[in-house]
Amino acid sequence: MARDRLPDVDKEAPETLSDASLTVGKSDDPIYLARSPEELRAFFTNYPTPQERATANLIGSGIRRLQDSVEMRTIRAEADAVEVKVFSGAIAGAVYWIHYTQLPDPSSFNPIISPLPGQINAKAIERK
Repeated sequence: MARDRLPDVDKEAPETLSDASLTVGKSDDPIYLARSPEELRAFFTNYPTPQERATANLIGSGIRRLQDSVEMRTIRAEADAVEVKVFSGAIAGAVYWIHYTQLPDPSSFNPIISPLPGQINAKAIERK
């Protein structure tokens, strides 16, 4: 049954940026970025609530905290981490990992089987 829930994957399709850009974050809701999905997962495991993350000491953690909205595009997903390329602000052009719960509509993203936000999974649509 679990295999039936997985989308078909075209192994020859290159991983590319999605066409749609996402605006993530607000001034009162910080964004946490990491250079690797492992650093991001460790941070979200050690600081599971927004209050704990807001007061966390980030020195040496590999995490970058931003207090502003940022325009980005998704590159790929790895379970609960989404790799993004930033297209606005002081870090434009940088590639980071962001936790899926920080996406604009995290309830629409299943970290195990969902396509990347902003992308359409044509094969899933064909099956319906």
